[in-house]
Amino acid sequence: MSLKFSPDLTTPREIPVFITLRNASGPYDDVGPINDQLTRLGAPAAEALLQVVRARVRITGVELPAIISGMHKLGAHYSLQAVLSGDPCQHSAGKWGLLYMFGDADPDAVSRADIELAADAAIEDDEKVSKAAKDWIASRDSDQEFIDFSGLWTS
Repeated sequence: MSLKFSPDLTTPREIPVFITLRNASGPYDDVGPINDQLTRLGAPAAEALLQVVRARVRITGVELPAIISGMHKLGAHYSLQAVLSGDPCQHSAGKWGLLYMFGDADPDAVSRADIELAADAAIEDDEKVSKAAKDWIASRDSDQEFIDFSGLWTS
């Protein structure tokens, strides 16, 4: 199946159609154009996608964060918000979005460990730890080109 969309003809009201098409499609090659359209739609698409993951609809794993992180600064904003959401599915999506955007490609890189530790600390059972992590994460500026997650441990 080959889908072609025109960015000029895409509106936010088409987001539910794209999400439905995306969920009904197969491998990444089939959904790449849909993901691209969702990325171009920006904030309305990010909000809809996070609602989808909250409802535990089929967009799961690393697909959702890949779409949102492709929105760059806007994606950073929504990834940070998802980490802080309190919803386990959104938290996971936000953590993966931050890993895509700010983590090194090497899975053993310190930057990836810092992001995972910061995100995981936000949902820690110990309220002192989770509050400190949430406050630190909430203070991050999603307009920055790069967020250094190692700062959580030196603040």
